[in-house]
Amino acid sequence: MNLETSTDPRTISLDGRTFRGIENSATGDVGQATMFTCHQDDDVIWAEYSGGGVLRGYLVGTRSAEKLNFR
Repeated sequence: MNLETSTDPRTISLDGRTFRGIENSATGDVGQATMFTCHQDDDVIWAEYSGGGVLRGYLVGTRSAEKLNFR
């Protein structure tokens, strides 16, 4: 069994990870109080987010290596 953990950003799954906004957006809606819960299925990624000025939001996109593309 190999217990090594990869630190290559292209292989780290985003599924189940939680992130916090670090900077307020120009509209003032997303900031440090906003939490994002991410999901990943192969190259498809999505997140639900809320907090601060956001009641509920959703992101959907794709992942290509270390680049995330949201629509």
